[in-house]
Amino acid sequence: YNCWLIFTVINSIYSFLWDFYVDWGLGRTNSNHYFLLRSELLFKPYFYYIATILNLILRFSWSASLSTHIHMEATQLVFLLQILEIFRRFIWNFLRVEWQSIVIQKQLHSFDTLNRQRIDL
Repeated sequence: YNCWLIFTVINSIYSFLWDFYVDWGLGRTNSNHYFLLRSELLFKPYFYYIATILNLILRFSWSASLSTHIHMEATQLVFLLQILEIFRRFIWNFLRVEWQSIVIQKQLHSFDTLNRQRIDL
């Protein structure tokens, strides 16, 4: 049980950090606006903080629900955890699509700038 618990904690923390830094583009130090947020935000800053906290909590709760060591006899609790996981993935998708649109927009802008420089030459 101890080994399973250690690896579950490692997996949850790693997955959370991957979501936060890679998938959502947060945690960069180049933002002068809000702590741990990037400068390009499509939503209000509090949304990112709430989404981050929920993502962390719900990642751990989902991992716990998969354990064979924790006996969840209450079907309602299992159902609730499944609904919460769907909710977590829903929020994850919003922030992932937002980050990808920002990245693509930056790439198109730099490509457009590069093309203008070639034309000027």
